[in-house]
Amino acid sequence: MAAPDNKYLKKGKTLLSRTFLTYASMFGMGASVTILGAAMLDLEILINGPVTASAVPVRQTGYFIGAVAGALMERMWDHQISLLLANVLGAISCIFIPLCSHLTYMLIFIGLMGVCMGLIDTCTNVYIVLLWGKKVANFMQILHMSYGAGSLIIPVIVTPYLLPVKDDNNDTNSNMTTVEVSLSSSNGSNYSADDVKIKYPFWMFGAYFLGVTIGFCILAYISPKSKSHEEIFELNAPNSSDESASEPLGGEAKGDEPKKGSAYIRWLVVLIFGLMSNVCGSVDNSIGTLGPIYGVKSDIKMSKAEAANVVTLFWALFAFARLPFILLSSFLGATIMLNVTNIIFMSTVFIMLPHAMTSERAYIIALAVIGIGESPIYPASIGFLQRFVKVTGPMASSFMISVCIGKFMYPSLISSYIETMPAMFLYVLSGLILTFSILLIVLEILAFRYLPPLTKKTATS
Repeated sequence: MAAPDNKYLKKGKTLLSRTFLTYASMFGMGASVTILGAAMLDLEILINGPVTASAVPVRQTGYFIGAVAGALMERMWDHQISLLLANVLGAISCIFIPLCSHLTYMLIFIGLMGVCMGLIDTCTNVYIVLLWGKKVANFMQILHMSYGAGSLIIPVIVTPYLLPVKDDNNDTNSNMTTVEVSLSSSNGSNYSADDVKIKYPFWMFGAYFLGVTIGFCILAYISPKSKSHEEIFELNAPNSSDESASEPLGGEAKGDEPKKGSAYIRWLVVLIFGLMSNVCGSVDNSIGTLGPIYGVKSDIKMSKAEAANVVTLFWALFAFARLPFILLSSFLGATIMLNVTNIIFMSTVFIMLPHAMTSERAYIIALAVIGIGESPIYPASIGFLQRFVKVTGPMASSFMISVCIGKFMYPSLISSYIETMPAMFLYVLSGLILTFSILLIVLEILAFRYLPPLTKKTATS
């Protein structure tokens, strides 16, 4: 048994190295989501003015540009070059954001961070599918776990460097546990840019991006062209790719008896899943970016460190709650577990509205339950879709662009109200969760009622 394992590692070490660096890039993308949200209030001290209302739309615009660019670059050069470029942009943005003392310059580098995130989000998902082919399922789960782990780690790193909000009415050296004065007032009267320490975690994060960049440079030099698992181990039958490319939408095998109107239903199902992608990716992105700010600005009056810790709890559950889901799916079935998860996800709406508006405990519980429900639901939904529709490369890219549009729209909407109406954070989150849950139910009804399942070979490809 040892000889085959050694042979596998010898032939597949470049593949495994590319996979590891892809996970490392996604880890960085997850960290990018939360580092800006956790540090936003201290960045306002650096420029002595508001940042949130401008920074979030700028970053999300960059995110959309990066996502579209990533889809276009797929046809120009190898994915590892795109990811190398994304990590370079990430390093540059993290190094220079905390050095800016003017809002305009800071927004330029925040926009670059958004481009980095969009490139990584699009390229990593497509790249993992390209590298692992039929074996992609578990590798895709690990990819999304890497995203959650990056989002989890950064608040832990950032929190010790956050400046506490001070009370103007008491001794200037005493720390408030709640925010009883406006942020602009406390920033202007209590702290200066010299007090801000948030640059250190930004620079650590920039060094991380540089390390991943060096890894991709080495791989691109050793092996300029990426090869898939099937290509390396010669598992593909001759002309199999040509045959699969000529299959109609859904990849129906010969002998299937398509139900009446199934081709139109397939396109409708694909459209619905595109809308689900638009909605679901925005939930965790909004929490990572604006959750800490809501905790401080809203009536629940949390300190910055406490608000960051609640978001850390969300990311911990988002990263690792998928593990029991995978285990239970093998016993209860993937569809049953998908529906159980959807019920959990939908239940958070009744915790958030109205309880999380005034109760810190309700807010913590709501974010924890969202983390549990959202963790496995999108990858599991993709798995359900693949039972009835063959997801092609262009189709996957269109889903990712839809995700990026949502991540641009909804956080930008929330950020424009977070200062004056913090409850908009809960309203938008509740709307997104309800919309996703309802669309998933409609998707299942249409698929079970009108679409024949694909053959096992096609469904797993």
